[in-house]
Amino acid sequence: MLKIIWVCIAVALHCDAVLAAVSLIGTRIVYPANAKFADITANNGGAKSAQMLAWVDDGDINSTPDTATAPFLLAPAVKVIGPGRKQVLRISYNGSPLPLDRETLYYLNVTEIPPRSAGSGTELTLQFSVRTRIKIFMRPAGLPGAPTAAAKKMSWELDAAPGAVVIRATNPSPYFVSMASVKLMRGDAMLADLDRGMVPPWGTSEFHADTGVADVTGATAVNYVYVNDYGGPEEFTFPLPAR
Repeated sequence: MLKIIWVCIAVALHCDAVLAAVSLIGTRIVYPANAKFADITANNGGAKSAQMLAWVDDGDINSTPDTATAPFLLAPAVKVIGPGRKQVLRISYNGSPLPLDRETLYYLNVTEIPPRSAGSGTELTLQFSVRTRIKIFMRPAGLPGAPTAAAKKMSWELDAAPGAVVIRATNPSPYFVSMASVKLMRGDAMLADLDRGMVPPWGTSEFHADTGVADVTGATAVNYVYVNDYGGPEEFTFPLPAR
């Protein structure tokens, strides 16, 4: 789950820090394409009422409710949630044509709009909103195999140059495969900790080492942790050919 802090009101003589009270109960949504809707719950863990703004986008991280495009209806899109209360968000697919041979990825955004700062009314303030953004996997009916099986079938290829390590992952399935961890191993020793990411259906992604690695001679395997439909981790190991 990705959290982004963005400026709502710019220019400040002082800054009011706002901690997010509204959170989502869940880290992803799997939407069966033949379902009428999918629900997720927003929770206000704060001591005051909080106004929530929600929308769905098709991958544009800079989207807003006015610019986002996605084939969904979302209700409620704006809501004041009382302290300690919950609100169900209902996402409904509008039936627009989508690929039937693979998943399609969208994102749900939920922003807590900060309350106005108490003051004289003459001072300029800088306020921040916290946006929570989680993935929506639109899953057509009848896709072959299962998501966990897709993660097991991943193949990996090591491409190492002096000071740089790249591992290419190939996904031979119709499901997105999300990685919480990717590590290059020599036996039980870790040679490189690579960045996280996602491999698209029938596609390939590259994972890069966070820091330069001087020597990957004798690398034996890629150890990777896949995030399943429920947000839980599942660990797999892919053996590499001898170098």
